[in-house]
Amino acid sequence: MGVASEYVSAALSVARRLATTLIRALKICVLPVTAYEEICSSPDFLGPLFLIALCALISLAQYDVVFSRVVEVEGGELVRMVTVMDVAHVLLAWRVFSMIMVWILLFVLLWVLSKVLGGDVDSYTLFSAIGYVFVVQLMLSIVDLAYTAVVMSSMPNVVVTPMRELKRELQAGLGLDLLFNLHREWLGPKRVYHWFFNLWSMVLYAVIARTASKLSWPKAAVAGFAAHLITMLASVLIGL
Repeated sequence: MGVASEYVSAALSVARRLATTLIRALKICVLPVTAYEEICSSPDFLGPLFLIALCALISLAQYDVVFSRVVEVEGGELVRMVTVMDVAHVLLAWRVFSMIMVWILLFVLLWVLSKVLGGDVDSYTLFSAIGYVFVVQLMLSIVDLAYTAVVMSSMPNVVVTPMRELKRELQAGLGLDLLFNLHREWLGPKRVYHWFFNLWSMVLYAVIARTASKLSWPKAAVAGFAAHLITMLASVLIGL
């Protein structure tokens, strides 16, 4: 009974922490300054890790939706060429790794910028606050999944004849490139809402600089813009 009660207690503790994370995430969406003041007064790392895990799982779902349109003929029937389970471990590892690298990069950038601009920086608080920026990525992942599901439902299948010389994932990717080149119109709305989420990220960087580093709003805006610009350049150059 003692061991069971400990497990139950631990599970309840994790559940409470996750509930706190979700509440904080919702607050960030509507009251970012208030939410980040609360995060700075009670920083944690489990919340950001939970957000990263959710983003990674949603990425798997989006991959599954996209590659559902790439098929091959097997036994006279059309079957999927690639399933999400074929590459789940690679996708999850890369998604988690890239988001953690972004987390570290943003921390370094905002720490340096805050110091240069005369902020009062507590590294633990700043690192935790930056982790909650992944609320934006989570919302973007959800919107991406919904939009992709709608778009792919109206697209035709791409029938690929497998070649033993090439990996199946590579062949499926080439098939998707062909499909998207023929249906470029679906990229327009995606660029628009991606721009909105990028702008939202920049605003949150400024809020973090204000609440976690105690910068004035003008200096926080400068720090947020600089961090956003450098992060975008890094994502283009190294693919984060």
